[in-house]
Amino acid sequence: MPAYNSQAHIGSAIEGLLAQTLGDFELIVSDNASTDGTRDIVERYAKTDSRIRYERQPTNIGANGNYSLLVGRARGEFFKWSSSSDWCSATFLSRCAEEFRSSSDSVLVVPRTRLFQDVPSVSQDYLEDIEILEESPSARLAALTSGWRSTMR
Repeated sequence: MPAYNSQAHIGSAIEGLLAQTLGDFELIVSDNASTDGTRDIVERYAKTDSRIRYERQPTNIGANGNYSLLVGRARGEFFKWSSSSDWCSATFLSRCAEEFRSSSDSVLVVPRTRLFQDVPSVSQDYLEDIEILEESPSARLAALTSGWRSTMR
């Protein structure tokens, strides 16, 4: 979980992950030199749950650097980036792991996304979700990357 000045939502994001029905995971929070109360909030959770590792960057390494750093720190079978403002349903991780295990050639599992306005009860479905259902792995990769050029301008 990359974080920067996330005190407004990071507690809810952490609680959503700690409430998962699949409990065997590590949560690495990489604090990108926040200047608000992010550190205190995460350290409070880390003291009560050994699955949480808190790392503070001495200087802000940028969003991309912070996201990339987390990939190298992870030790699990699967990897998920989780934003410090994400709210995940309690079955999120177990359903993703189940989907991975049900298909031997899966390399990515992407759930539907819902956008929230401060609380989970005020939301809307995100219409630009990724849906990659092609039969072959190469066709799935092509479908995934085909729209990247137009969105990266």
